[in-house]
Amino acid sequence: MRRIRGVGLGEAMASSIIDWQAWCHRKVESLNLMEGDRARRRVSLDCTPQDIGWPVYDWPKWWAHRRDAQIAVPLTMMSKGLIRDLDVSDSEGRPISVLGRSENVAIAELTMWAMVKKSVIPGLEQEVRAILSDIAGMESKRAQAKAEGLIVMLKLSDSVANRILDFAANFLLVALLPREKANQRQLIKYSYHWERESPGTIRSALRGLVAGLGFISYKSVMEIAFAQSARSYHLEVPAPDGLLVTKIRLGKGSDGLLKPSRPSVVGHAQANYSKLDDGTDDAEIFIRLARRSILPPVAGAALLVWLGFSWALIAPNALSSMRSSADAATALLLVGPALMIGWLARNGENAITSRLLGPTRFIAGSLSLLLVSVGLGLVFRMPELALYRLLTLGSIASFAVGVVLTAGSLTTWIRSNRQL
Repeated sequence: MRRIRGVGLGEAMASSIIDWQAWCHRKVESLNLMEGDRARRRVSLDCTPQDIGWPVYDWPKWWAHRRDAQIAVPLTMMSKGLIRDLDVSDSEGRPISVLGRSENVAIAELTMWAMVKKSVIPGLEQEVRAILSDIAGMESKRAQAKAEGLIVMLKLSDSVANRILDFAANFLLVALLPREKANQRQLIKYSYHWERESPGTIRSALRGLVAGLGFISYKSVMEIAFAQSARSYHLEVPAPDGLLVTKIRLGKGSDGLLKPSRPSVVGHAQANYSKLDDGTDDAEIFIRLARRSILPPVAGAALLVWLGFSWALIAPNALSSMRSSADAATALLLVGPALMIGWLARNGENAITSRLLGPTRFIAGSLSLLLVSVGLGLVFRMPELALYRLLTLGSIASFAVGVVLTAGSLTTWIRSNRQL
């Protein structure tokens, strides 16, 4: 690991992080959901960087002399792990350099040492520095265990302990700016690919089922990018195709706000924070089907199937006529696959979209299979009693499904026309 020996660098960085809201004025984050569980995070940071000198060396190396021609700007803390396609730029789109992993680990160690050194018993300095290095460099679970042990050993205050735990779970993203931009208002933008963890609980699956039928909104809990590191935080979530964001719930700060939005293709929420211990690491995003989803067409298809099967059961000699007509059976055989292809085809879809459209797609597929079964029964001359029972079962099932989907469509329509 590279050893950084900046004079007062750890103290300056610790002060900057502890008082983040004093110079980070506003953070705007946009969370664009992509294929599967992937998303693209785009963050704009309105800030006034402090004058934290970063050593630069002239070339050639053997004639080098140290000079602080740049400043180090801690942008945020990001969950430890592989960061894909990280891009950092200024307001005009010009790229900004960021520190690599070895520098980040070194600067995190210096920062934590500045926070805890007053609590260190003389003679334990080297041991504590080694633990801090492990916390900064290890993966989050092992680092968390190290941090908890250090907190107990040094009897750290809650505020300092929280910062050590932050470094255990996250790494510090540090950008480098020219020295002349210190203490001047700047707009820094960064973006990266991120992958959310899909909930695998039965409760989440049931909620997805009910939401997929149009009765409620689906709640998705997503990690947010250290919102409390700025005085004001704004989150935007564009909804995937066919869905709407009904509201977003953020953790409250000391004067935090919850800003539910009218169902929209882009959800918004905003909160204000005054200290790092405010807020939460997660946002609750509520998403539901749009009014013009596949619910109404599938509901109509189910009711048409019910009407057709009911006619076959009630009309005189209808079953005999159907069994003697090969053309009718062929038509039924063609309708089933057509519905199956039309409602189940999808490409490059977001995981939340798949979860919410899954129940309707399953129903459409079931109706298709039901029509195919009836068609096969007619082609192969199924006994009239067995065909009667199949049509009766199909009629009851399609009517029940049609009623449920119609109710869900009406619920979706009503909620689309009022403030939640």
